[in-house]
Amino acid sequence: MPYTDRCDLNPQLNETNIKIIRNDITNQCSLEIQNFSRIDEGTYICQSFKLKVHSFNVFIKRLPSNLTIATDNENRNLTVVEGKNISILCQVHGGRPKEKLTLIINDTVRGNGSKHTFTPQKSDNNASVICEASSYIMEFPLVKKTRLDVHFKPSGVCKLEPKHLIEERNAKLCCVVESNPQSSFTWTMASDEILRLNKTNENCLVWSPINRKHDGRYYFLAENYLGSFNSTIKIQVVYPPQVTVAYNLTNGTLNFECSPSGVPNNFTFTQLEHRSEFDEHIRFLNSPNDYSVLRISIGNAGLQDIGIYICKVSNGVPDQKGRKFQSGKTVVFELEGKLIELHID
Repeated sequence: MPYTDRCDLNPQLNETNIKIIRNDITNQCSLEIQNFSRIDEGTYICQSFKLKVHSFNVFIKRLPSNLTIATDNENRNLTVVEGKNISILCQVHGGRPKEKLTLIINDTVRGNGSKHTFTPQKSDNNASVICEASSYIMEFPLVKKTRLDVHFKPSGVCKLEPKHLIEERNAKLCCVVESNPQSSFTWTMASDEILRLNKTNENCLVWSPINRKHDGRYYFLAENYLGSFNSTIKIQVVYPPQVTVAYNLTNGTLNFECSPSGVPNNFTFTQLEHRSEFDEHIRFLNSPNDYSVLRISIGNAGLQDIGIYICKVSNGVPDQKGRKFQSGKTVVFELEGKLIELHID
């Protein structure tokens, strides 16, 4: 229904807040709406005598409100899964004039302003997400901030410290795992004895100290609802040799055998030392060895061969005092009659 006929108000109008103001000098008319409200919003058309049409979009200025950030599946926590396409939406209850929406991810404007579709990666976890709504009637933009929560399966690396495990020293085996959400951890030994750790931060096995009974293969498993990470680590504890020296007399020949036991079992022998009963050095005896046992024979053994015999062996592993060569002793007391053998530690 037209509001006017030229400069005359349409008598069929029920509105009481509309007035026509005539300018007698210019012969122009103005439409005045008093107590303008939202029901008066719309497009107003004025047609002049020369059939020119002028349109005016008239509305009440209002600011945008209820700014939200969500994914296309209406997840407002922005929890997404690595490798799965997702859209981030910037949504607002619109204002007048229409606002401009800007979507900023990690300080970079993304998408067409209100929507950004991408494939999230692990590196996107905790990325900042900002949505801004602005218009020329606003002094400051309306801002909504949150962070991206990217879920991904576990990955990690296991490290043994120290790399070379010496018996009776402290050691630890740790697996550093990266995952979201956090993973649960399980340690299993080759003996099928399960060592389950209840807390998610217990990703280390600690020995204070470690010894040879801890040898074996350790299986580590980290898992969350997206997948798992596993690693098998072999534990081999090394220790210095224990040295045993034995002898026997056969047909007048005195036979010595120096037998070490330790890990690793590749041994280095020094010369067998002969000392007197008063612990004075007498001589060194040379003999080849096969890096596992040293054997020496003395023919036509006599009283001059009585005494203390010392064998020193190393496998490269120091003892707790830092000594790399360990020794074993045996004592030959007599060669006539019954032989008496005494081992001295």
